[in-house]
Amino acid sequence: MNTIKEVKKTLKSLNVNKEVAGFIIGYMDVLSAAYKDHNMLLLKFDSLLKHFLNSSQITEHQYNKLYNSVLNALF
Repeated sequence: MNTIKEVKKTLKSLNVNKEVAGFIIGYMDVLSAAYKDHNMLLLKFDSLLKHFLNSSQITEHQYNKLYNSVLNALF
């Protein structure tokens, strides 16, 4: 899926922790299979990213870049 490719590329360019990046990619695979509705997929992905942001595992800058890459890939 194009969205997962974009997320991988963005994670790599942002130097996100490898464990966090692996979890995000794995979760994207699950979300992509579970939700065909792009709005719901974006909502669930946003929820995941906010969890990592709130637990200080990603920065606000990384959150914004990741969210935008998914948004652009979906729409």
